[in-house]
Amino acid sequence: MSERIRVLHVDDQPEFGELVATFLQRVDDRITVVTESSVADGRDRLDAETNRIDCVVSDYDMPGMNGISFLEDVREEHPTLPFILFTGKGSEEVASEAIAAGATDYLQKRGGTEQYELLANRIGNAVEQYRYETERNRVYRALETATQAIGLIDEDGHYVYLNEAYANLYGYEPDDLVGEHWEVLYPEDETERFNEEILPQLEREGRWTGQSRGIHADGTPIPERLSLAQLDTGGHVCVVQDVSEERRRRRRQKRQRDALLELLTHEAVISGSFDRAVREITETATEVLDVPSANVWLFDGDGTTLSCVDRYDREADAHESGPDLDVEEQPAYVDAIEENRAIAVTDVQADPRTAGLTDDYLEPNDVAALLDATLHSEGEVIGVVCHEEHAGPREWTDDEIQFATDVADIVHRALRNRDRREQQATLEFQRSLLRAQQDAILDGMIVVDDDRRIVSYNERFADLWDVPVDVLEAGDDAVVLDHVARRVADPEAFRSLVDRLYDDPETTSRDEVELADGRVYDRYTTPVTGADGAHYGRLWMFRDVTERKHRERRLERQAEQFDELASVVSHDLQTPLATVRGRLELALEADDADHIEAAMRALDRADELREDLVSVLRSRDVVSETGTVDLATLVETVIESIERIEDDRVTVVDAPLPVEGDENAIRRLLQNLIGNSVEHGGPDVRVRIGALDGAPPAGTPDDVLSESDPAVGGFFLEDSGPGIPPERRDDVFEPGFTTKETATGTGMGMASVDQIVDAHGWTITIDDATTLDGVRFEIRTDG
Repeated sequence: MSERIRVLHVDDQPEFGELVATFLQRVDDRITVVTESSVADGRDRLDAETNRIDCVVSDYDMPGMNGISFLEDVREEHPTLPFILFTGKGSEEVASEAIAAGATDYLQKRGGTEQYELLANRIGNAVEQYRYETERNRVYRALETATQAIGLIDEDGHYVYLNEAYANLYGYEPDDLVGEHWEVLYPEDETERFNEEILPQLEREGRWTGQSRGIHADGTPIPERLSLAQLDTGGHVCVVQDVSEERRRRRRQKRQRDALLELLTHEAVISGSFDRAVREITETATEVLDVPSANVWLFDGDGTTLSCVDRYDREADAHESGPDLDVEEQPAYVDAIEENRAIAVTDVQADPRTAGLTDDYLEPNDVAALLDATLHSEGEVIGVVCHEEHAGPREWTDDEIQFATDVADIVHRALRNRDRREQQATLEFQRSLLRAQQDAILDGMIVVDDDRRIVSYNERFADLWDVPVDVLEAGDDAVVLDHVARRVADPEAFRSLVDRLYDDPETTSRDEVELADGRVYDRYTTPVTGADGAHYGRLWMFRDVTERKHRERRLERQAEQFDELASVVSHDLQTPLATVRGRLELALEADDADHIEAAMRALDRADELREDLVSVLRSRDVVSETGTVDLATLVETVIESIERIEDDRVTVVDAPLPVEGDENAIRRLLQNLIGNSVEHGGPDVRVRIGALDGAPPAGTPDDVLSESDPAVGGFFLEDSGPGIPPERRDDVFEPGFTTKETATGTGMGMASVDQIVDAHGWTITIDDATTLDGVRFEIRTDG
């Protein structure tokens, strides 16, 4: 289509009207736009340029008269002129009302320039269709001249020819009017209008169409629709139509529009209450079309059966479900409804499309004529709405056929809304179930879409990260990430991994995140994908594993301790066993019972070590039950279990000397320290034990010693032995390390000391003795 297109745009905002005109003319150089800012001005413009306006574009919400009323007014004079409602008030109700009122199209205003391209496209299509239909109607009129009221008027205004239909319209015979001036058929005011307005326009433009008012021979006014065409030879052709029938048709169409609008906005249709909606639709359809019955049929799932879900009998005012039809037995009818939007059958038994239904349905239900409109969904025929006439054959008008198709659309809308409601109920159930599952799991969970908007989260996530709910509800993942990153030990590394995973939507990752307060979270993330592989976002899950990590570390320490304990116990048992062996040898040689008593004491010490080992293994701790232990008293029992040292070689300078700890473990510690001094300094070595700063001074009464008042400083042990060179002191507590030149040392005695000190949470250091000449061990019990 290359002809120019003249558009009348009516909008009460002049600036927007100018903007629309600019863009339309820029998008399509065929388009010329004239703009009016009120309905009244738009009507005047349309009246002045009736035959020049190709399309009307109108806003909806305007002062005085809205776009729908303007449309109805335009349709009175221009029933087929393209009319597009271009409005910012977008709603299903407005759209439905516009279409029901006869709008060619409906378009909602939106942001961006794309809307003008769409509007230009809609205008072009509508005008092209309008021109096509206009040309087609012109051809139809030429073919139907014998039945239309047609007259020929010469250049002087006299009838030179008129057909019978033309003459009969005014109550005359053709011969009565031939040679008469056309003014004899019109009142004075109308002839004045013809001479001043209509005929000059006819001469300028070659044609004129509009409403006029003639006079019947009996004086009765005749409302008419008049079409005039200029002849090249002079004069013009007159085609006249009595619009009394047209007015009846308009009233019928208005009734149809009102009924459709009421159905479109009915609560049952909107809510998807399908059974109620169908009953309302069939009742309304029978009343508007004046038929005795209407029914709705739906195909079953596999398309083999057509079932009547509602049959309404208008006379009985009763609804019932009807019969089923076997699709394979009615191929002509099924083909007809699948190939046509509607089928209007004047005589059902004579029409090949419906004749096959005679025995099974038509005769049993007294159906003589029917008007069936198909239900379509996504390009498929899913059913049919049937309107039935019982009295006899019936011609169905175009507007009735259109009404039937509109009714079918409303049935489909109700059906679609029902399906949506059911889907929504299912979806809501699934959402509720998902929310319950989300809140039930122990992990914090959050789902973020591809635009990094928060789709879902649970309360556990908010609790773990202390994120306010209003922040999460706002949906901005960047804000939540800022909030979370402030709580981790390494925010930069945390953000880096998050950004990297968002950039790589296919990757699944699992790691641990350390928080600034020392807690540890297990972090797991995976992409969210559909069954078809489409990517929808990313799932993040967090679990507090702080206690588990602590437990693992404790288990690791215990494993290390028990590993060392195996060697330490072996070492700790050497001393009492060696004592027993030596004393028994001396008892055999000297036949001295004192040696046997000493051996028995050594065996008692070995048994104590055994019990201590059992306690450690049962409690899984090197240190188990603790209490206040007097170190001075404990030293006396330790000396008895050590061979080759006399009591007077060990001096406790502070007595009592209270220490808070495990008595058995402290005994092994002293045994190893004193034994170490004897092993390196010989039987004449001297040992000195005392309190460090912070311990109760020497001479503290026994009644002062209690569990609530233990030493807070610690104690030392020094000897007169060879000492330990500074460069070797860092290695002393390593298992297997020894300074002995012979192969008799195991290197486990000092490792045992270090294990016991560590298990108590104490510290031990090595230095030169301050009073004697050897080494000094300082054990701090206050950490």
